Amino acid sequence: GLLRKNSRLANWNGHDAGLWDGLVKEAEDRKKEGLSKELPRVYGFDNDPEAVSATLENAQHAGIGHLVRVSQKNLQETRAPKSDTKPAGLVVVNPPYGERIGEKTELAGLYQDLGKTLFEHYQGYNAAILTGEKELSKAVGLRANRLNTLYNGKIRCTLSHFNIREDNQFRPYTPRFTQEQ
Repeated sequence: GLLRKNSRLANWNGHDAGLWDGLVKEAEDRKKEGLSKELPRVYGFDNDPEAVSATLENAQHAGIGHLVRVSQKNLQETRAPKSDTKPAGLVVVNPPYGERIGEKTELAGLYQDLGKTLFEHYQGYNAAILTGEKELSKAVGLRANRLNTLYNGKIRCTLSHFNIREDNQFRPYTPRFTQEQ
């Protein structure tokens, strides 16, 4: 990235310094142009104070620190900022999915609470939820309008997209985990 000062790319036998310098210049110009536009505010929340600090530090380095507000709390404690635009905003959530934090069978309630919070307090927003367990994304209780498969390291994940509207009614769902999972 642009913030990386030491690139090992220069040691590669096929490295074309002129081409690389041109690409870096183009990226810097695009960054400058992008930052000159009116950008949306970004609100973030995390239970981990170290994650909050790292996010704020990264935003400062990227030149968007003035647009980013991050605080330590869980999503259930949050409320959507008022907005006149449609969609009002995007909520992106990366809850635990039983790989590092929590057991899959214990997490269904967290996902149900997440879906209920989104439905009750984020009407008009879009949401995206990343999970390594597709069955947990169903526990959100909202109908996904799109699914993407991606990898978080070696973990196959699903990014579920939701339109938070009255007609996408929250429905409690209990995941069906088997002993093998």
